[in-house]
Amino acid sequence: MHDNSIDPWIKRRHDEQNCWSEGYNHVMGCDEVGRGALAGPCVAGAVILSPEFYLAELRDSKEATAKMRRTWTKVFKEKAVTWSMGQVEAPDIDMINIHKATLVAMTAGLLCLQQKKSHRRQLFMGTLCRLLLQQPVL
Repeated sequence: MHDNSIDPWIKRRHDEQNCWSEGYNHVMGCDEVGRGALAGPCVAGAVILSPEFYLAELRDSKEATAKMRRTWTKVFKEKAVTWSMGQVEAPDIDMINIHKATLVAMTAGLLCLQQKKSHRRQLFMGTLCRLLLQQPVL
């Protein structure tokens, strides 16, 4: 059974808490889905949550039911400071490989997010986001 107490939630947001304590106003999380699939798109989401945001049942999407993921999507869209998505289709993945497709999807999500809301000071976090800021994608 999943632990729904507030303590695991605080542990999951530890990196964000550190950034806020260092003076960052907004911390952006970015992650992808579809990286392991043999067919279909690679999609990346980017989101900025407020320090007050709390969703106890949130966990890795691989541990969640489809119903839980739909609920979380609705909550993020309603409660996030801002959010965005980027997508790379299967034919493009075949041409550039899944690693580069993931970076392209994340870049698209990040760029869309930046266009949606202007933030003076941001920190990009997530599995590959640091790479996005250090090297060209293609």
